Amino acid sequence: VISLVQAGFVGPWGEWHSSTHFSDDLEGRKEVTRAVLDAVPGGKVVQIRTPKHKKELFTEYEYPDPTEGYLTDGGFENGASEWGGYDGGFVLDTSQAKSGTSSAKVTSGGARQYVSLNPPVEAGNIVRLSGYSKGVDTPSNVGGDYSIYADVTLEDGAGQASYLWGQTANFLVGGTSSDWEYAEHDFVVPDGKKAVGMT
Repeated sequence: VISLVQAGFVGPWGEWHSSTHFSDDLEGRKEVTRAVLDAVPGGKVVQIRTPKHKKELFTEYEYPDPTEGYLTDGGFENGASEWGGYDGGFVLDTSQAKSGTSSAKVTSGGARQYVSLNPPVEAGNIVRLSGYSKGVDTPSNVGGDYSIYADVTLEDGAGQASYLWGQTANFLVGGTSSDWEYAEHDFVVPDGKKAVGMT
């Protein structure tokens, strides 16, 4: 039984990551995606893992005001439409919320979102990762395995990409907790670079 088809054959990991096919050609990606959608029988799902690609392919997307923060729907109030799953993924939980009515429940893996830094954050400036989590039966002192995690995409003056891997705002509470815990982590954009995105 085939329950879904991943469009990621265009690149590794089911998300077109690092693909050399159609890398700068949005119309080429649209053409391949439309062909996949046409070929898959009705009632079956075509999965495009990264929300960024869905936005580029199917919507006119306006980036959020940077003064409001870059993350879109950080409280999961609009369901899971802005989010993709990582590893074991997440489920939407309407029984727990820091604010509003929803949160993401993660038992393994996580929720992920590509965040375009528009305008880019220039060298020497600080970027802050921050958020809340409520740990229930979580182990203590697991570092980045219980955290807000970001891989940062940098560009130099010639537009060459490099990466600042594994920036984490770690949560510390282990065991059973009834309280929301706040975590934050600041990093500085390196000299000669600008930060253009994060996953």
